[in-house]
Amino acid sequence: MSEMIFQKPGMLWLLPLMAVFIIVYRVRMAKRKQDMRAFGENAAWRGSEHRSMELWRLVLLVAATGLIIVALSRPAANPHPRMLQREGRDVVFLLDVSKSMLAEDRLPNRLQSAKMAIADCVKDLDDHRLGLVVFAGSSSIACPLTVDKDFFLNSLDRVGPDSVAHGGTRVGDALLKVCDKLFSDSDQGYKDIILLSDGGDQSESLTKAIETVNEQQVKLIAIGLGDEKKGARIPQVGAKSDYMVYKDEEVWSRLDTLQLSNMVKQADQGAFLAVGTRQMKLGDIYIRISEQEKKQQLAEESVIDYDEIYQIFIGIALVLLVVMIMIPHTLSRRITKSAAVTAMLMFGLVQIAESAQIETADRAFAGGQFQEALEIYDVLSEQSDDTRVFYKKGNTQYRLAQFESAVLSYEEALKRQPEGQLIRDITYNLGNAYFHQAKKAQDFYAALSLMNQSVIMYRRVILQNPEDRDAAVNLELAKIERRDLQKLIEKDEKRRKEMKDALAELKAMIEKVIAAQASNLKLTDEALMADQPELGWEERLKKAELLILDETQKALALTDAANEKFFKEVPAEVSPLKDTKEQLVRALGFESTAIKYMIDHPHDAYFEEEFALDALRNALEALPRDPESADEQAGEGEEGDEESDSEESEGDQDGEEGDQESDGEGEDQSDMEAAEASKMDLESTDLPPPNDSPQDVIKKNAAMQETRQSQGGKKKGKPVEKDW
Repeated sequence: MSEMIFQKPGMLWLLPLMAVFIIVYRVRMAKRKQDMRAFGENAAWRGSEHRSMELWRLVLLVAATGLIIVALSRPAANPHPRMLQREGRDVVFLLDVSKSMLAEDRLPNRLQSAKMAIADCVKDLDDHRLGLVVFAGSSSIACPLTVDKDFFLNSLDRVGPDSVAHGGTRVGDALLKVCDKLFSDSDQGYKDIILLSDGGDQSESLTKAIETVNEQQVKLIAIGLGDEKKGARIPQVGAKSDYMVYKDEEVWSRLDTLQLSNMVKQADQGAFLAVGTRQMKLGDIYIRISEQEKKQQLAEESVIDYDEIYQIFIGIALVLLVVMIMIPHTLSRRITKSAAVTAMLMFGLVQIAESAQIETADRAFAGGQFQEALEIYDVLSEQSDDTRVFYKKGNTQYRLAQFESAVLSYEEALKRQPEGQLIRDITYNLGNAYFHQAKKAQDFYAALSLMNQSVIMYRRVILQNPEDRDAAVNLELAKIERRDLQKLIEKDEKRRKEMKDALAELKAMIEKVIAAQASNLKLTDEALMADQPELGWEERLKKAELLILDETQKALALTDAANEKFFKEVPAEVSPLKDTKEQLVRALGFESTAIKYMIDHPHDAYFEEEFALDALRNALEALPRDPESADEQAGEGEEGDEESDSEESEGDQDGEEGDQESDGEGEDQSDMEAAEASKMDLESTDLPPPNDSPQDVIKKNAAMQETRQSQGGKKKGKPVEKDW
């Protein structure tokens, strides 16, 4: 048997209680001798005829008690990696959040009933990766593909009509976004889209979207919501009417069954169900439709686990107690079980029940039923102070990709000051959890902070055992990731500095043009007001206006150059420099007209100069004050969605680098073997620990990401006339 550890070492403090049995025995024997002497020689002679077995009974009782206490400390041995596999599908819920979904022909309304149906469905979807995209006239990724149900449900709870920029219903655009952004890295044939809508598509890209769905072998399940015949009015708040009005008539929204069914018919793998106003169990619907579909392997991992051996100690203790009960106090008589032995047995049975719970959780964990195992570990962690419970709870949360929760559980386990191999395993797995948290982080700075924590954990393992190869490999991988993050941050800071300089140059140019235009406007006004203006003033002011026109064109060229360099990937309609450019173009028009009118119609030229000055001032006002505000206006929230999509898929693969638990370092480890041939640089300088804890950083970043999503989700799509 290899190294043995105790999962509840605190129970070993009960061992000194065995001295109580010895003290009671000594007192009892002394009193017995005293009583026999009191009854005289006959009693002493009769006592000598019987051989006392109390000493043997005491030895058996003390030994059994000691074994039970050892069993209560939950000994375990034989540390070994346990290989686990998780199979499932990628399921994206495509939710219509247009204003028509606020119609109340389903209670409380179509949108809320759809959200409740999705939440109920998700509870039944174990081992699937879940995503959420909301759409109306435009679409937005509310939740990238993830196995974290809590994160998904939290994202679902926040969505509504305000989650997108424009009203209307553009299913085609939303389908394309799902295929391009969420399914881009998924294996073909393992993807499902569940569409919940009342129909009425207004997009021109539906045919292209269906073709893309078919190319990627995506199953499309459409759920129609709402009254198909009568329909319902659309409530609104803060308007003159309680219900939406279009051309002086109330709008009635009906389920467009024809459009949804025709769309599904074009899909190679499609199913349509017109729920209407009836109750539905979306989970049952999806399971029935997809129960024959194949599942892809989403994870193949291993974690360090131990074999429980408390049963050996309990078994020996029970045998000793039975033998003790069978031995009489003397050779001539037998006695029944004592109350103390009965109480001891009951106490042992209680501990056996607790151990049985842990065995049940361990079996669920080994069988891949991580959610079931986590529920049991949650209960045990509230009742027990055992390091092993928190360690196994962290391992289970890690399997469920709940890396933030896993970090908390591992830290709780470390607070209980484990020793030996256990402290190594907890610290090592904590490093893995930090690593994956960093990979999922939406912000470079948060990711760097978390990756630094991962490096620190791996270093602690190596300090404990310099020969730990797994920790050394993972340390190098974490360092590589950290260096990449530092380069990205340096690149981002360089970009921000260049943007700051470009904005400052553009601001100075516009201010220069404003000053020149204001001066020329003043001279024009003075000439027009003078009784005898200077001869040739019109020609002179016309030349000045030509110079102003030239400077304005230079400012416009600077604007275009900044747009091309810093906001090339941003749609033109949401570019931070969009308003500045529009106002400069307007100013150019007014200046050109002023030049045209200056000789023959100077009064009209004056007004054109005034209009040009206003446009220039508006251009300056619209100019972003700094790179941060420029990036916010650019709607980096949607960029964050795309990055998190890829990062989430990487984190969910669970077979990637930096993780002995996943045992998926194969490719990376092979790359590292050459480095190991020469001594690894394990003494390189670390970054200083961050002032904030990783949890603080993640919470701040989550708040920032929520703001960015609310802005970034309003980037694409154009408004339509009937925006409900």
